[in-house]
Amino acid sequence: MATHIRAGEITAKSDTAVNNPNPLKYYFKLVTYVDPRPGIPDDQATLFFGDGTSQTVGKFSDVPIAPDINRRVFYFEHIYSAAGRSYDVVYNEENRNSSIINIASSSTNSFYIRTRVSIFPQIGINRSPQFSVPPIDWAAQGQIFVHFPGAYDLDQDSLSYRLVVPQRNSGLSTAPVAADVFSYRYPNDPSFGGNTVTDPVTGVTPGQPVRFDLNAHTGEIRWNAPNMIGEYNIALVVEEWKVVPGRGAIKLGEVTRDMQIRVRGTVNQRPILQVPNDTCVVAGTLIRSVVKATDSNGDPLTLNAYSGILPPATFVQTAPTSGTFQWQTRCADISEQPYQVVFKVTDNPGQGETPLVDLKAWNITVVGPAPTGLTATPQPNRQILLTWNQYTVAGCANAEKILIYRRENLANFVPTTCQTGVPASTGYQKIGEVGPNITSFTDNNNGQGLRPGANYCYLIYAQFPAPKRGESLASLEVCAEVPILGTALTNVTVTETSLTNGKIQVRWSKPLGDLSQFTGPYQYRLQRAIGVTDGQIYKQIFSSANLDDTAFVDQGLNTQDSAYHYRLDFYYTNNGVLELLESSQPASSVRLTAESVGETMQLNWTYQVPWNNEPRKHLIYREINQAFVLIDSVQAGPFSGSYTDRGTFNNEPLRFGRTYCYYVQTVGQFVNPKLPPVVRNNSERFCAVVRDTTAPCPPTLSLALLNCDSLQQVPFGPPFSNKLRWQPATGNECGNDVKEFKIYYQAREGESFEYVATTPATSFLHQNLPVPSGCYAVTAVDSSGNESRYSNIVCQDVCYFLELPNIITPNGDRANDTFRPRQSAFIRSVRYQVYNRWGVKVFDKTTGPTIDWDGTADDGNRLADGIYYYLAEIEFAGRDPKASRRTFKGWVEIVR
Repeated sequence: MATHIRAGEITAKSDTAVNNPNPLKYYFKLVTYVDPRPGIPDDQATLFFGDGTSQTVGKFSDVPIAPDINRRVFYFEHIYSAAGRSYDVVYNEENRNSSIINIASSSTNSFYIRTRVSIFPQIGINRSPQFSVPPIDWAAQGQIFVHFPGAYDLDQDSLSYRLVVPQRNSGLSTAPVAADVFSYRYPNDPSFGGNTVTDPVTGVTPGQPVRFDLNAHTGEIRWNAPNMIGEYNIALVVEEWKVVPGRGAIKLGEVTRDMQIRVRGTVNQRPILQVPNDTCVVAGTLIRSVVKATDSNGDPLTLNAYSGILPPATFVQTAPTSGTFQWQTRCADISEQPYQVVFKVTDNPGQGETPLVDLKAWNITVVGPAPTGLTATPQPNRQILLTWNQYTVAGCANAEKILIYRRENLANFVPTTCQTGVPASTGYQKIGEVGPNITSFTDNNNGQGLRPGANYCYLIYAQFPAPKRGESLASLEVCAEVPILGTALTNVTVTETSLTNGKIQVRWSKPLGDLSQFTGPYQYRLQRAIGVTDGQIYKQIFSSANLDDTAFVDQGLNTQDSAYHYRLDFYYTNNGVLELLESSQPASSVRLTAESVGETMQLNWTYQVPWNNEPRKHLIYREINQAFVLIDSVQAGPFSGSYTDRGTFNNEPLRFGRTYCYYVQTVGQFVNPKLPPVVRNNSERFCAVVRDTTAPCPPTLSLALLNCDSLQQVPFGPPFSNKLRWQPATGNECGNDVKEFKIYYQAREGESFEYVATTPATSFLHQNLPVPSGCYAVTAVDSSGNESRYSNIVCQDVCYFLELPNIITPNGDRANDTFRPRQSAFIRSVRYQVYNRWGVKVFDKTTGPTIDWDGTADDGNRLADGIYYYLAEIEFAGRDPKASRRTFKGWVEIVR
């Protein structure tokens, strides 16, 4: 039987006819790499379609690519009868080439490869991953081997990679069944010998076990480093993934590629490629980059490039050691996934030497251009009109929709070229989407109207359709403020902290709008609710018809435990009746908390206010010598701020056990020129104790063990005691404020440790124990009550010795009247069995530790004098019940 197949794969494409494509029709391409020297013509190949049918076709091409390698191509087409399932398409042929050293008896293994296609209506037209780099490569003994399969997806679906064992057919030739090849060994199997060499890319050091790695994301194969000369086959599965609305990421299919790596011994050194860093470009950009190569031997070099975008992209070797890649990107190239270009350099060392290669991948992501001309204009009824240039004209005509995002106040977001869309970290939230030809959007807050006085900012970007998907860069930020007819709160500042008599000063502006069409008299009504956030029940606390009355001190509050927020309602007179014209945006007091973390104090404060607290630094005050002193200032966010007091002010560290008091002054600003440019508001005063929260290190424990040899010589019994000693931990990380130690005891294995005692000493005598067995742990406790982990665990066990008599004289003289052990203090129970000289059991009973058998049978009658044999199953009082059962055998003579 001839042997010849080296490598191959099956790729698939669904019907892509312009008019009425058939989603059940698929085209398949089988590529095999064979050794032509056995002279096997391979004029035909059979493909099994996974639905019980197959097709045999003649070969389309047979091209030599090396003296012992031909590339053969076969094309198939098939119409499936049903959708809604996956099909495994299989090729099997006898046999693999005979010189593969990591497959036992390789020539007796068939060559079996599989491709899975999925036909689901929601997926639509789909094509399997394709390959641009041949699955035959050469490696040098003792040098790092690198290979890229050059996989790409025509639909720009996501690809992932994994290694599997190459397959053979274990069934009939007419109904192949997959099975692992015989005794497969991966290329880094220890039986092949060798060690790693220095890898400047991954950081692997020399002298380690050989590595063979496949990058699951890029497909890079890295072998550090081949040792045994010969041919190796590996199989990798390329999985194809797509995000389907409503279903998340689903696997569409997979292609198994069986490839061959040929390791040669050579003095030639591998050439090295230099490729550009992975990049992102805006559609319409002309990419022009130079790829360079070096060769330490000075051999002539050949540079090539492989990719699904070649053409229209081009790569030309323009010099002996460099080539130029060029690609004019278009809107049609916009994609969620990057395009991978694999560059390859091959040296030409001359006759008799093995040419070596280096491959590197360059990933290029094409993004959409940012929408332009975005404007925001306030409209009546608390609305903002957004307008922009038509994206299908000024941007890309293949966009699917425009997404609109909003937040309050500027985020100062400037995206990088690789940062598409609007990241959540900007604080923007999606408020709508429109078609790609639409050029305007009215924001009315879902019909509720926008808040007067709020400064709303907007971003938009374009999204592109499946299968490639992709996004554009975001537009420039634009902002607009919703006009205020009534008034605006400008200050909510705590002036006194108290449980019962706290005070908050509230200030507001005079009416900001044109009141000529609204008749007086007018009235302010100030509303208050508990908490920082809006949405609580309001209570009116102040009203005034004097428009110059723009401040109020709210008293009798619990500002120590609670925050408060306020709303100002402005009324006008309509036919003699006061009617609400407009309510201000609510504003809360600043709520501060502080908590010690080690020798630092962590401050956090929250607020919900209509002014912008982000641009200016907030001021941190701490009480020092009965006066509050500014110790630092920090930037804060739109709703909260934080600060860690590390005791760096005046180089005075915070001390454990001391109380420190703080308040924070927020500094905000309005955009509206009619409102104060700077607004300052104080939190309540908050005090907290700096508590040590770092536990000390555990001590090292020892235990005085029983001397069983000594105990065996003398009588002994309960109560017992165990003596513990320990050495406190040392070192700067362990602290030096250990106050005391806690002792914990575990009576039997499997039980929990129970607290025993606390002592400031470094020793402890555990007394009045019925048995000495058990385990101990000790912890260290510092002056703040922090307790360390358990120390090392030490255990005491009983002595497993037993001395039994060989004669008893049960005659009532109280001397040797019963059978009992000499020492029984460590025994829990005994099952004692007695047999006569003929093996008949005459006594069987579970007894206490002393047994005390008086020479009678089970029925209580005296046994005749003579020799009897016993079996004593002893349960000792050891700490491990399973290991505490022992069996003793012997004889005893009854003499009366």
